[in-house]
Amino acid sequence: RRVPANADALLAALHTVRRVRIRRVQPDMVQVLALAVATGLTAYDASYLWVSKCLGVRLVTLDGELAKAAERL
Repeated sequence: RRVPANADALLAALHTVRRVRIRRVQPDMVQVLALAVATGLTAYDASYLWVSKCLGVRLVTLDGELAKAAERL
């Protein structure tokens, strides 16, 4: 509503998001806590790291500390 000129770009982005396959994973919170303690990350950040390691996929983040922890593991 505030920027009507962006409506087409927003609609295109929403269509793209709908095509992304999302897999929900329930982290093992005991392992997440151990990872948080080992890395100095919050449990929230450590859960993302745990999921990436569990699935064997690269973690993509703009969080510098989380990225460093992912590189160390």
